[in-house]
Amino acid sequence: MIKLFKKILELLGIEDLTLEEVTPINYSYNNYNPHSPIIISNKAKLKKQLQKRKITYKQYSAACTAMKSGFKNQSFVDVSPDEFSNKIIVGSNFSQNEPDTKVFPNGVVNCTLKNCVALNTVIPAGFILENTRNERIKTQNDGEYWIVDKDLKPVSPLSPKQYDKFFLSKDPKDLPDKPLNQSIIMTAEEDKRKEDRKEKIKTIAGDEALLDLLIAKGEQL
Repeated sequence: MIKLFKKILELLGIEDLTLEEVTPINYSYNNYNPHSPIIISNKAKLKKQLQKRKITYKQYSAACTAMKSGFKNQSFVDVSPDEFSNKIIVGSNFSQNEPDTKVFPNGVVNCTLKNCVALNTVIPAGFILENTRNERIKTQNDGEYWIVDKDLKPVSPLSPKQYDKFFLSKDPKDLPDKPLNQSIIMTAEEDKRKEDRKEKIKTIAGDEALLDLLIAKGEQL
């Protein structure tokens, strides 16, 4: 195991490193010691810390896993505020399924959420948001997430570019009265694929009658 560890460090450009020379830094991530100080950094910064021998490869791997899995639908209300105070949390996900869900403990001082996602999450006093999304969202009758106001009324789609891509209305007034069987985006994508296939067959066939026959038979190209 030691040989494998040293080989990994060698590939990362770190030489003459022993396990005793590494200064430990606590990283917490999903399903691993969730009550340790939560310090999540971006991957590039982590790699630099690893190369400077400030963290072990195990800690590097753990922190990378944290950035991928995040803390979605997890609660930290019973955690001591000291574990969040004077911390910077970068690139993690604290989003919840339901709007206005309490996630963090009260009494936190100077905790920065930077480049994070905290949708539907209540942000108490003591937190600072930097480039972090914190809107309320709910699924609407079109099967997609929409940003909602404090009364949970739809305001705009969470992913407006998808609506623009398929020329769909972003006006809440145009939302269906009843829930659709399938997401409006998924339906638009399927319709686009069908149209593209039709155009492909038309180009190859070069004949409208043959085109209709091929489509009727459902031949795949």
